[in-house]
Amino acid sequence: MDFLSFTKAIVLKHIDGQNHKVFLFGSRAFGNVSNFSDIDIGDMETKRTDHRTNFQMVHEPEESSVPYNVNMELIDKYSIVLNS
Repeated sequence: MDFLSFTKAIVLKHIDGQNHKVFLFGSRAFGNVSNFSDIDIGDMETKRTDHRTNFQMVHEPEESSVPYNVNMELIDKYSIVLNS
C-alpha cells in the first residue's frame, strides 16, 4: 500500500483546492527517508477553515492504518513561519 497517497486522500477529502495549498515537507519531500521517517504535511490556508474541519484533517491520518506518525502543520495568512 502507498501510505503517502492514502494519507493525501484523507487530508484532501476535508478541504477544497481553492482555499488551501497542501504540501509535503521534511525527509519524505527531500528523499531522505528512513524506517523512522514520519509524514510531514503542511496546509497553507488562504481562507480560514472551521475548527471541526481542521480537527478532522489533523487527527484522521493519525488514527488511520498508516504505520508512520503524521504531522500536520496548519498555516494561515496570519501565521509567521520561521526557518531555523
